[in-house]
This record gives sequence, structure tokens and C-alpha cells, in this order.
Amino acid sequence: MLVKNIPFKQIAWLALLAFVLNSCGIYKSRKREFQQTGSIEPMNIPAGMDSAPLEPLYSIPEIMQREDAFEMGRSNDNLRPEPMSQEAKIAMVKIQTVGGRRWIMLDAPTSQVWPLVQSFLLTNNMGVVNAKPSMGLIETDWLIFKDDEDTYHRYRLMIEKGVRTDTTEVHVLQDMQPKGEIAKEKPWPEKSSAEDREKWMVEQLSQNLARDIGNRAASLLGQAVGGEDKVKLSYSSGEPTLTIRLDRKRAQASLSHALNKEGFVSRDNRSREGIYYIAYTDPKKKSSWFGGWTKKNAGSKAVADAKLDEVLANMSVADEVAPLFAQFEGFSTGSDLKAGGYLLVMQRIEEEEVLRIRSPRGELLEVEDAKKLLMAIKRNLI
Repeated sequence: MLVKNIPFKQIAWLALLAFVLNSCGIYKSRKREFQQTGSIEPMNIPAGMDSAPLEPLYSIPEIMQREDAFEMGRSNDNLRPEPMSQEAKIAMVKIQTVGGRRWIMLDAPTSQVWPLVQSFLLTNNMGVVNAKPSMGLIETDWLIFKDDEDTYHRYRLMIEKGVRTDTTEVHVLQDMQPKGEIAKEKPWPEKSSAEDREKWMVEQLSQNLARDIGNRAASLLGQAVGGEDKVKLSYSSGEPTLTIRLDRKRAQASLSHALNKEGFVSRDNRSREGIYYIAYTDPKKKSSWFGGWTKKNAGSKAVADAKLDEVLANMSVADEVAPLFAQFEGFSTGSDLKAGGYLLVMQRIEEEEVLRIRSPRGELLEVEDAKKLLMAIKRNLI
């Protein structure tokens, strides 16, 4: 029997190949171990030492349902994005003032604004002593201005979600005290100690943000900044509502602004009581202002110059009317005035303003109609 001689080099390669193939099962794969891992225990700080006033990085925000799909039973699939307001297409950064309060309003999400504010403070040598991203809070160390070396100043910046989608508000609070009298735990005042110093910070910061806001870079940490949305659409007992998480004074000013934009006209109101008689014309359609007709009113002659008092004196006897409108002076049920337009009611419930829109008779609108009108108002709040 003849045996063919095999070269030593081939034998060596075959042996190495066999070893590699057999060793595949020697070492355990760890590529999926991360799926069973849990949270790491917090670091224990030794007694007598304080932890830095910072929060965990990169928290994962809760996934929320799209608010323009808040109709019950509607899927989130293939939804069109919410249209921008006309003002949002023009202004990127502006200083807004309502009732003696001022803040910076930006047409950019908090994830984009957060790193720009931090960069501004760093560039101007303003040390940060406290930062809480989930609250949108940044507090500076005590500062000395060259034109006032006998006084210490500090700033608290609150970065919050704006009232419109993907907008941000930056609120500034200033504090001061004489040099040499710094109290370590000095509480922050309710309003700025020196209005001119607050104004200076607002103007300087807004100028820097306006210059850099075109940079679309965003911070992962900034995605959780600003807390909950200030304005959201939802349902209350099956009726579409618009909830505004603002103080009463600003909510009234913001609503008054929105009711004169994008096809809305404020006909009459009792803003202190929270009731508005409004008209609406869809900017995309050519039609009269007599919105709010129900099918049974179609073809009836509308009263163009009706006042709110007249409308309230001729409300419907439908069950849903009195619980909402009986609180207003002059409320009464009566004959159909055939008035066009809509009635908008703003009620303070706990810490929020809740808006409902009804027909001139106080009756519920079709769900899609109410939703469309509330979303148009939302787009133009400031």
C-alpha cells in the first residue's frame, strides 16, 4: 500500500485549523449579558462629605402618545406633523414680556438650547454651582461686575418647554447682596433683586442664542430638560379640551394673542370670568366668519353683531349646557338666536387652565371640529 507523503507545512496548517474550530466553545460569549444586568448601586459618600448637586446623566424620557392623535381609538400610524404657526416661521429668538415679566422664547427644542446656555456661561466665566436637567435649572456662583465691585450677583436660569411644539423658554432670576456678607444657604427671592441686572442677562443671553441657534447640535442630556409640556390636548368626559399649565395672568394674555391669529376673531369677551365669544375662518378656505352652525342651523340667518350677553341669554336646554355656562351672569335658556361663531370657556382647575369650545348655544361640537379649533389655538399661544 502506497502512502502519499504530505508536506509538513500543510500538516501544521490543518492542526492550527482544528485547534481554532475546537476552541470556539471554550470561551463563553458575553455579548447578551447586558440584557440581564440591573441598575448599579448608588455610590456611598463618606460621612462628612457632600455629593455634587448634579443628577444622573442621560435619563430616558417616557414615550408619550402623539397629541394630534388624542382621539380615542385612533392609531399613531402615518400621522401628519402638526402645522407651524405663522409666527414660528418668522421668529427664532425673541424676548417676550407679559405683566412685567420677561423671558427668552426660542423656536428650538430644549435639547438644542440646554448646551448653548451652558456654553454661554462657560465662555463668560460664570461658574455653575447647581444644575438639575430634569427641572431645567442652572444656578451660577456669585459674580462681581466691573462697574459694581462692592456687590455680589448670581443668576438662576430656568429652561422650560414652550407653549408650542418644539419651542423653549428661558427664564432669568437675579439675586444680589453686599460683598463680604454672602450667606451659604441664602434663599432665592421670588423676583429679581435688580431689574437692570436681570435685563442685562436676558439681552446678553438672547443675543448669544440668536447667533448660535442655527447650530442644530443637540444634547442627549437636554432631551429631558424642561419637565412636562405646558400645553396639551386631551379628553374630559369625551369632550376635547386644551390644558394650559400657566398662571392665570399669562394664560389670559397668551389666549388673547391666539384668538386674533390664524383666522380667529374675538367678537366679545369677559376675560376675567373666562368666557370668549369668537369667530373663525379657515385660512385655507374662503367662507364667512359664521362658524359654529350645526346642521340644523344651516340656511338660517345668522346674527353678525350679536353680543356675548345676548348669546348667554339664549342658551340651549341640552344637558351639557348648564353645568358649564350657568356660572356666568346672565345665563338663561331661550329661543335660538341663530348666532354664528363659538363660545370658548377657560376654567381654572387646580394649577391648570382648561379650555372647552362650544357652539353659540353652548352645545357640544363635533369631535373633529372641536379638535381642529383647539389645535389652531394651541399653535398661536405665546
